[in-house]
Amino acid sequence: MNRMLLQNGSIAGPVRRKKLHGREYIVAPITIMRPGIMAGNRGPLLYGGEENSRYTRHWNHIPLVIDHPQKGSARTADFLNERGIGFALDSKDLGGGVIQVDGYFDVAILKSDLAKHGRRILRGLERGDKLEVSTGLDGKIHNGEGRYDGQRYVGRVTDYVPDHIAVLTTKRGACGVVDGCGVNNAAGRPPGQRQYPPTTSRRRC
Repeated sequence: MNRMLLQNGSIAGPVRRKKLHGREYIVAPITIMRPGIMAGNRGPLLYGGEENSRYTRHWNHIPLVIDHPQKGSARTADFLNERGIGFALDSKDLGGGVIQVDGYFDVAILKSDLAKHGRRILRGLERGDKLEVSTGLDGKIHNGEGRYDGQRYVGRVTDYVPDHIAVLTTKRGACGVVDGCGVNNAAGRPPGQRQYPPTTSRRRC
């Protein structure tokens, strides 16, 4: 059964301003995925480097939102009107399944009253702060125990269908800034160096 899978990352490197169709955006690199084990309510699951790489281009045009929806997809008109703040472009594999995108953050939306926490996110982007993010995607879970970098997992995730990238306002992601993920966090750690903490959750679509 396909499920919505949530795993965290971070925002990565120098930001810049760019206009697209007459709108102003702050563009910041975001490291969204690294190979490793993410623990959640289905137990520790492996996101492999080859699988991450296979779906690199699928992250283009995925919406950026403030926090995850309580259930289901973020790609609805009502949710995006309330918490959509931009989109991802120029997705790339940095090597070994470390996936990075350019996050296009809509300045007008971040300044408006429509985006809760928007002004705080805008200030962080302008300062070049490292910000926590989390990916929401559908995927198939294949049960079966194994080990990765010395750590046990009970299943592996394949067949990613990206849904959204959430900027987290109160939580640290399963693949957080300290793990080499997030906004303005391009350097990061090498793949497999650290097992991610058990903060990932999953929701049905």
